[in-house]
Amino acid sequence: MAIRVATHLNIPLKILDLRKEYKERVIDYMIGEYQINRTPNPDVMCNSKIKFDLFYDYARDELGADFVSTGHYARVDQEGNLYKALDESKDQSYFLATVDKEVLKKVRFPIGDLIKTDVRKLAYQFGLPTDNRPDSQGICFVGEAPLKEFLQKYIDLVPGDVVNLQGEKVGTHYGLTLYTIGQRHGFNLSISDKAPSYVLSKNSEKNELVVGGRGELKVKSFKVAAIDDISEVKNLTVRIRHLGECVPCEIEKTASEGVYIVRLKRPMESVAPGQIAVFYKNDLVVGSGFIEN
Repeated sequence: MAIRVATHLNIPLKILDLRKEYKERVIDYMIGEYQINRTPNPDVMCNSKIKFDLFYDYARDELGADFVSTGHYARVDQEGNLYKALDESKDQSYFLATVDKEVLKKVRFPIGDLIKTDVRKLAYQFGLPTDNRPDSQGICFVGEAPLKEFLQKYIDLVPGDVVNLQGEKVGTHYGLTLYTIGQRHGFNLSISDKAPSYVLSKNSEKNELVVGGRGELKVKSFKVAAIDDISEVKNLTVRIRHLGECVPCEIEKTASEGVYIVRLKRPMESVAPGQIAVFYKNDLVVGSGFIEN
């Protein structure tokens, strides 16, 4: 598609081969997280470790570029502060929250101030071959293959028991790696309960998948690691998944350096260790961290 667009616009196209670095920085990270039964976010790592690191350096040092521009739905100011996109239904600030602020000073997001329908209209007006292209979905390097098929190449999947909160066996699973908090499909239940069961946690020591009702997914607090100290910032909200609800919260330091407790003003569902929690003050991204538990 990039070749078609460049040809249409009559502009040069340079292709940078970063497959080796992508494997080391994104795929290996993803596999490592799955191996310890966490839920990784490869899109976040791709942005911070590839697009706005290696690619940015290449554009600056080899091409002499003053700025790097991408098609992300987000906004940035001259100081490198990151904001939600005007079109919040397409906002990608969550995926960009770990990008270095010094890099963001030299980044431009031209469609961050537009809504998606207007972007498509502009693409149509300029005759771009992307005007009707579907939005990208899923993990780009996995392609059409199911995640289970991809992971089996790298991780031994060990089946085990599904248990309820009382520790009673209620079914079987195909390997803890395949499940994330809040998931309600992909495991076998031996009980005939009309109410759906959701993944509540994963017990790696016993190789057990713990399930329960949807109400038991809600939490009032969780821990995050590797964030800047924003515990003094007031009127924060937190988002724990792409386009997820931003919930008002407060942050407290713990005795462990770099680890904080996030106390929610109202409960959130399906808080998954390994995912990124992004903190906002209105539309401004003020910090982020990995969810620990």
